[in-house]
Amino acid sequence: MVELVEASLGLKAMAAELPYNSQMSGLKCPYCNGGENNEYSLSVRRDYNQAFYQCHRVSCNEKGSININTSAVAQSPAMTSSNGYDKPLVALPTHIKEELSKRWFVQDRHIEIGKWKWAEEDNRIYMPIMSRIPNKELGWVLRSMQPVKSKTLTTLVDATTAALSFYANSASDTLIVVEDIPSAVRASLYVSSVAVLGTSITENKVSEMKQFGAGHVILALDKDATTKAAKAMPLFVSRFKKVSLLSHKMSKDLKDMPEDELVSLIKDG
Repeated sequence: MVELVEASLGLKAMAAELPYNSQMSGLKCPYCNGGENNEYSLSVRRDYNQAFYQCHRVSCNEKGSININTSAVAQSPAMTSSNGYDKPLVALPTHIKEELSKRWFVQDRHIEIGKWKWAEEDNRIYMPIMSRIPNKELGWVLRSMQPVKSKTLTTLVDATTAALSFYANSASDTLIVVEDIPSAVRASLYVSSVAVLGTSITENKVSEMKQFGAGHVILALDKDATTKAAKAMPLFVSRFKKVSLLSHKMSKDLKDMPEDELVSLIKDG
């Protein structure tokens, strides 16, 4: 019982640091403490005075909601204006571009597709969340390249919007579903892509993907999320002409694959 109380208090402290309508992922779950492999698999999303959390480790899968004292809300200024992110953005510094190339095989064309910038005050890469409607931004992800507690900070301008980021490829009738924006941007050179911004696949998200208009869907979440991808198959099969599951064939995220390996995987779909 003491451990559960301490875990709840730890989650409340994490959530209280979040701006309204934002999300953190890549956290250590206070319930399973990361398991034997010390995994950072917890995500926390905050609304006004309530936070929703889920551990994506299959053996844990702890999830629920907690209330946050509204006095904490006033200490966390929201960045949810219709104008979007309101801090200075500049071109990515050379050393960040070099790190992206080394870590994720990212080139200038990927940066241009993703519309990535450098958020100087936050010391993170600014990645806009793109609607299925061309050139419409729904929010942003701030991605750190450093080994920090929370690698990604996600903010949606409208909290009711499905957390998806689309990248269209007009030459393809295929939509590949991946976890994160870097993977989606890299895949978009060959097929249309969508990042689900985590491993959660809901009926609302699948319905939004259906409106994108693709005939063939490839599920390519990482191997750890194979079970979740398989459980989501019925949602896709009822809406799309063809659905392929590749998660079980993946040893790493798409963003971590050399180009020839990424192309080969997509062709397998």
